[in-house]
Amino acid sequence: MEEPKNPFANLDEETQAKIQEIQMYEQGFQQLLMQKKSFKYELDETEYALKELEKTEGGDFKIIAGQVVVKSDKKTLLEEMKQKKDLINFFFTPCSWQGDKLSISY
Repeated sequence: MEEPKNPFANLDEETQAKIQEIQMYEQGFQQLLMQKKSFKYELDETEYALKELEKTEGGDFKIIAGQVVVKSDKKTLLEEMKQKKDLINFFFTPCSWQGDKLSISY
């Protein structure tokens, strides 16, 4: 059985180095896109929860935090959800900007 040939073997070292550099950029870009999708999902979920919480009437609410169910009041939950949204936006905005910048440079 013949060993697979390296398609870059006949290229000069500088070209091979450039190809490796582009591949590293591509990997970084893919990681950034995954991060962006994750932040976007978290942001959408948080915004939906905030909207639903603001519409509800009543005093006590139960939320699931990991494996624990926590009882809390609406005011506290609204404040916590808004803080969470701000934190996600803090990380999402630069991530989004970097992704846009990278896609322009490709």
